[in-house]
Amino acid sequence: MTSISGWAGTGAGLIAIGICAIAAGLVAHLPKWSHPWVHRFLIVGMYAGATAVLVTPIGEFARNLAETCAGWFGGFGSGLGKVAIVLAGFFILASVLIAVIKVPSAAAASLAVILAFLLSLEPGGFLHQFYVVTSVPGQQFAVALASWMGG
Repeated sequence: MTSISGWAGTGAGLIAIGICAIAAGLVAHLPKWSHPWVHRFLIVGMYAGATAVLVTPIGEFARNLAETCAGWFGGFGSGLGKVAIVLAGFFILASVLIAVIKVPSAAAASLAVILAFLLSLEPGGFLHQFYVVTSVPGQQFAVALASWMGG
């Protein structure tokens, strides 16, 4: 990926995250019945934006930094690092899925960004497969949302 296309991809993801963050502050002005559906859209939008950022040079830098720090304690491939990333991934995934299905909130949208980052660090297994399956549509959604908003 060239640097220009890398920064353009970063822009699309950051625009999607920014749109969702601003919209989260404006939800209170909408009718009460629409809040759960808007929050669900924000959760999906934040996850999509985060997956779009993670395939760019900025996302690669963040993953490399996290893996370097985890390497001081054994890394994510084995030991305590793997246990920590798997437990955190499962708990945050459960929180986000429950929020999308049952109790959507703006806080769950912020958790969706963290979830995408955690799942990208997972070396294998169910969490890694979940990330692989959901990241490509998420990236396409973030690019479409950014271009629709004029980014």
